[in-house]
Amino acid sequence: MPSILQEIFSTDPHLDSRSIAFLIKALEKANTPGFDYLEFKEALAAQSKLGIDDATAFKSTFATASTIGLDKTKLIASTKHYINVLKEQKKLFDQAVEKRLEEKVNLKEKDNQDLNDKVKALQNKLTEINLQLTKLNNQIAENSQGIESERLKIEETKNDFEKALNGILEQIEVDLTKIENWLK
Repeated sequence: MPSILQEIFSTDPHLDSRSIAFLIKALEKANTPGFDYLEFKEALAAQSKLGIDDATAFKSTFATASTIGLDKTKLIASTKHYINVLKEQKKLFDQAVEKRLEEKVNLKEKDNQDLNDKVKALQNKLTEINLQLTKLNNQIAENSQGIESERLKIEETKNDFEKALNGILEQIEVDLTKIENWLK
């Protein structure tokens, strides 16, 4: 169940109720003994419910509080005390937000950056591998052309040799036949 202070400070429906509850709890925890700003604010809220205008409500509440020892200096000092309590809560909240950002966002952003760096490194390696593959495939194609060219040259040389051999052998065999037939 919300406290009176939570009802008093929750007049704007656009304000986050969890944040208001947290801040009111901090104010209540820092409440100083006796009648100070928080009790003054509660008394003002009661006056407001009666439809009394702000200026009259402030003067009437202050006049009543004066009878139990509250003066303007104490009221201002306690008001500043609660402002400082809220500012300290803001500082603590900002530190908590920074810590959460570091844990939940910054570390993940760094992790993403590391992953992106690894992806780029792998892409660079892949590019390098693709270049090597292209170079090797080109060398294979070049070798294949050279192989066929050499095969044709060798085949041509073989054919030329065999023609020459057959030509000479034929002449020698003809001579052999002539020697056998003509020389007795």
